[in-house]
Amino acid sequence: MEAVATIRTFGGEMLEKVGADSEAAATYSRLVPSYFQVDVRHATMETRIGSPAVVQPGGDFPELEITSDYYRECVLEGRVIFEDDEAVVAQSAVSKFRPGESTTLEFDGATEPGIYRIQLEASYEGTVFYRDAYYFTAGLDEIRAHLPVDGNFSEIVFPGKDGDLVYIPDYRGNHIPDFSHVGYMGGGVAIPEVQTEVTVEPGPEDDTQRIQDAIEKVSKMDIDEEMITIKNRLSWGTGHGWSGANYVAWNTRGILICQQPPTAQNWAIGHVGNKYPGYYHDWDIDMFGYSDGYWESHGQHVEPESLYLRQLKDRLGDFTL
Repeated sequence: MEAVATIRTFGGEMLEKVGADSEAAATYSRLVPSYFQVDVRHATMETRIGSPAVVQPGGDFPELEITSDYYRECVLEGRVIFEDDEAVVAQSAVSKFRPGESTTLEFDGATEPGIYRIQLEASYEGTVFYRDAYYFTAGLDEIRAHLPVDGNFSEIVFPGKDGDLVYIPDYRGNHIPDFSHVGYMGGGVAIPEVQTEVTVEPGPEDDTQRIQDAIEKVSKMDIDEEMITIKNRLSWGTGHGWSGANYVAWNTRGILICQQPPTAQNWAIGHVGNKYPGYYHDWDIDMFGYSDGYWESHGQHVEPESLYLRQLKDRLGDFTL
């Protein structure tokens, strides 16, 4: 089945339409004037905010089907750009566009492994008044081929060949943010020592079993059953509305709720423990139906063990650890 995502844009800003006939879409169409309606089309690529937009290498580029809501005749042009070196690898024919008209921007050529950006521009009498971009990744398996086969790595953020993290975007260019600036003292100093739970003193003989016993003892300690809740709190509790947007729960343990906000994403990667839905059973308000965020590797931790520490290393080097 061909994947399609429809968006309305105004000056390059994106407003995702969740159901063309929905009340929200009707409200937005009244309040927010748009320049273009854009359908991103590809036979296999997923077009969901927060999920990687991936195509097979050697295949076709995605197409853009566009309807003009602009009140003047304009010129529309699209380019496919390889993100690594900003090289233009494909270009659409220049299309003159009248109000209400529709057209399809197609791009000749085949994809090589890597991350790409489709750059869309509209101009009037030689002056560019609109720019927007759409993203996709070709050959994810090839990009990840250098990773150890016995490792468990996320599909959307993982160490590259040079050791720095690689971030795989969704079709709108969103990816997991760099959190290294938000750590202890802005990530520029050493992290304080955590509380010691078990101390293993050296013995007269081989200490392997004693060390292993200590590890197992700590691993069996009770997990704090206070939920990690990344969700819409509605009007209950001490705070209202969404508790977080563009949050990542990385290698967490315990109970986790992770929902997707309307205009952002939350990620749950490598969570070990219970996955709870994001509504209140007792209050019977599951009618809101907020969907899950991006979940990956539920029940098994991923590598690296700490996303924060790895991002900090990428930014400041080994001396920060």
